[in-house]
Amino acid sequence: MAGSLTATREALWPAARPRGWASTGGRYRTKEVQEEMQTRILLVEDNQDFREAFARMLQLQLAPEIDVSFAHADSLAEAHALLREEEGLDAALIDVGLPDGDGLDLVRELEGDGSRVPVLPTLVISANPEHSVATRAIEAGARGVLSKMVSARETAQTVQMLIGVGRSAG
Repeated sequence: MAGSLTATREALWPAARPRGWASTGGRYRTKEVQEEMQTRILLVEDNQDFREAFARMLQLQLAPEIDVSFAHADSLAEAHALLREEEGLDAALIDVGLPDGDGLDLVRELEGDGSRVPVLPTLVISANPEHSVATRAIEAGARGVLSKMVSARETAQTVQMLIGVGRSAG
């Protein structure tokens, strides 16, 4: 798992949180309720082929434990429109380089700078493994940075951590 994150904000992922509890946007769910509900993730990525493949891979990796669906956006403008329309989003995965701006601006908004969008835990997804990208993402408020080049298993584990649901060891 350690290889999947370039950086994390450990203070925002408290180790003491009981396994099976998710805290997103002020909502708390038991593992049983989480399993009955669909987890909704905002995926902001401008490369349509990658976005669709990434979402499908995560759905397959997380099933059957987590029923996940995605709200897809290819730009900051589309992400903002979805955030106004969609209810029940649990987390966001955001690319840095978007056609209409820097994805880190959206991270700042979603991580609670008091603006017009709901607070959501975020991960930055990036093909750029440079330390400076990770540093900027963490400074913007992202919970972590996920390389687009890590394994499907590591990606799924990192997303599980973000939404607060973990597979039992074994």
